Amino acid sequence: ALSRLVDATPRLRSTKKGGATRSMRRVARGKLHPTVYLNRTGASPQTTTSNRHRPFCSKRTILKGYADIQRRAMATAAGPSAEQLATLTGGTTVTFIDRLLSVVEEEIVPLSQEGVRKGNKLFGGAVLRKSDLSTVSASTNTETGNPLFHGEITAICDFYDMPRDERPPAKDTIFLTTHEPCPLCLSAIAWGDWDNFFYLFTYEDTKDAFSIPHDLRMHEEIFRVKNGEYNHENHYWNAWGIKALIRGLGDGEHHASRLKFEERLEKLHVTYDEMSDVYQQSKGKGAEIPLS
Repeated sequence: ALSRLVDATPRLRSTKKGGATRSMRRVARGKLHPTVYLNRTGASPQTTTSNRHRPFCSKRTILKGYADIQRRAMATAAGPSAEQLATLTGGTTVTFIDRLLSVVEEEIVPLSQEGVRKGNKLFGGAVLRKSDLSTVSASTNTETGNPLFHGEITAICDFYDMPRDERPPAKDTIFLTTHEPCPLCLSAIAWGDWDNFFYLFTYEDTKDAFSIPHDLRMHEEIFRVKNGEYNHENHYWNAWGIKALIRGLGDGEHHASRLKFEERLEKLHVTYDEMSDVYQQSKGKGAEIPLS
């Protein structure tokens, strides 16, 4: 999380109706330490570059965001162990990450692209067999039909709608989500009997890059959980962030694989930015989504 806080170039916010611009959202996943950003841009809340644009972040906002993400990184560092991960991956973390990204790219993204055109959010999920990582089911958000049908909830319903003799026990599967689950979905994964889940985009991405703040807000307003710092290792399940797994490959023998994964992440960010644009433009056009 620390390596992607702010980008090297100034980020501007458009006053155009319809939500955050793509450049605004990219601030949330920048590539430089905030002090470098500040030195290069001289960001100030009072500076105006034109009649239509003004800087997105003040110095105080950037540094506060950096501190929040740093606290979050420290909290999640105490999550599931490497041994627990190895039990799921069979010790082949590179192959495991490759498969998770492929499921997002090839199976979930097409469903979500169709879904956002209908007014749904861009969240999706999938269930994979632990034994061979084959896909049991892939799903996307369908909130236009029911506001509770988040990507994870739809994935759980699709899984349990399958004939019992055609689906494996939940504990024999991997639960994959495109975005870190909200409080509703965290509980649903436990009630669905999964002992794990893996997510691609973080709460910070969801709030800052995709302009949907409710996950973090509910954690704090309802459960008094600051910065989304829930327990990643608990009685019910263990949780891992895919970005953190990629960073964990380091610069050793898996350096080349890490770089390739990072390239794929960038492409996925662009794809989800485009979907977010479509979703933001559809707000208020008839879809019955209370917390859009």
